[in-house]
Amino acid sequence: MKGKLVMGIALACCLALCGCGGGGGGEEPHEHNYDKTTVIAPAKGVQGCVEHSCSCGDSYRDGYLGALGVEMPTNKSYSFLFLGNSFTFVNELWTQFKNVARGEGYTNVAVDQVTKATSPLDVFLDTSTIYGQAVAEKLATKSYDFVFMQDKCLAPALDWHSFYNSAVALKKLVTESDAHPVLYMTWAYREDCPELAANNLEYEEHFQRMAAIYEAFGEKLSIPVSPAGAAFYIVHGEHPEIELYSPDKYHPSMAGTYLAALCHYATIFGKSPIGVTYMPSAVTAEQAKILQQAAHDAVYGESLVKDEYRNEYKEISQQTNS
Repeated sequence: MKGKLVMGIALACCLALCGCGGGGGGEEPHEHNYDKTTVIAPAKGVQGCVEHSCSCGDSYRDGYLGALGVEMPTNKSYSFLFLGNSFTFVNELWTQFKNVARGEGYTNVAVDQVTKATSPLDVFLDTSTIYGQAVAEKLATKSYDFVFMQDKCLAPALDWHSFYNSAVALKKLVTESDAHPVLYMTWAYREDCPELAANNLEYEEHFQRMAAIYEAFGEKLSIPVSPAGAAFYIVHGEHPEIELYSPDKYHPSMAGTYLAALCHYATIFGKSPIGVTYMPSAVTAEQAKILQQAAHDAVYGESLVKDEYRNEYKEISQQTNS
């Protein structure tokens, strides 16, 4: 009898707390309606997302920014493989990226790389070379979360077919290893670089074609794009006093590499690079502030691609087979 009495009291309390009376005019149970949405903007230490709220105060979040569209907590471990040429290995972009991430609490970040000077993406698919062999072995024996893919800097603007076909094949290889590919958009050569004239390109056209191709094919293949090239365009146009280029006028200075690392950080983790703790010794605090803002704008702002180029490569991407 005592046991039944206790159970009866517990059940009554439960019904009262739930607002579900067994009759006699109890309150109707509350049905959540998450009709209020608030965009949580990316900030230092805050991953951008969408918050859905109910009038009762309950809420949940989804639509996370970042390469995977999910929450990227700092207490997890992440592993990255960088594939590219000298635009990746000059100043060790992977180290700069790791330093930025670690400074923001991502202390369990591992980086690896396979790079070859002047090489396009297809070299990493060719297992008759030591570079293709290295990529195949690493993807088969190691566990990566993300693989950055960087094509030869002029190649996409001059031959989009090769870029597209290599991106398709590498995506297949990477995803089969349970990793996620990320396209690393590089930048236009400086206006006075002899290589531009040698290839019948001007600075503006080089940037527009590069950015349009990466954006169109990234969307076509569902591969996130880290828009370092767009960030370069912003800084070079608005703050030419910051030298992003090395003396050869196309490789990155340390400031340029840091800018690319900031874009990679924002693209992967969905958090703003504005105010990040780490900066290389060759970059002043004032320069870092400008570079961080440019990276934020490139990753989270509107596209800088002009309609004529966007429409051209959108049409091309629609005609290609994925």
